[in-house]
Amino acid sequence: MLKADHGLAHGAARRVSLLARQRDAGAAPVPPDPADALYAGAKAELRPLHDALLGEIRALGAFDRKRDTCVRVPGGGRFSSSSCHC
Repeated sequence: MLKADHGLAHGAARRVSLLARQRDAGAAPVPPDPADALYAGAKAELRPLHDALLGEIRALGAFDRKRDTCVRVPGGGRFSSSSCHC
């Protein structure tokens, strides 16, 4: 259903399925988006820009986010705070 009806890739559909089953089983909640911490407080007004930029980046292809301090983008670039060491 997730792949056919919503166009999700196999891995994404599997992840959604696993998270839904964990939630239904009373497992630990899904961790928050790391970008929430980056754009807390005075930087909150920059979050819409971040989300719009990531939307455009995701449209380009594969997306990899593994760190809490920065977000990697295709081509090896980074979108992050000024103290990123990824």
